[in-house]
Amino acid sequence: MLHPMKPINLREQTCVSMHQWALYRREEYFKEANAYHPERFLGHPDFQDDRREVLQPFHVGPRNCLGRK
Repeated sequence: MLHPMKPINLREQTCVSMHQWALYRREEYFKEANAYHPERFLGHPDFQDDRREVLQPFHVGPRNCLGRK
């Protein structure tokens, strides 16, 4: 595992990816991250401190924004 404060060097044209699934289940971003709580996206006060901007289900490609044509 990489240490968050230790820099690494990558070769030119190296592809780097991040698994969104892992972000969605981090307690630092979502209260009770591994539990199913649809009300977290409906303005429930118990989840007002959740970092909903972390959730990007369609973050690349033509469906990256649900409101886009």
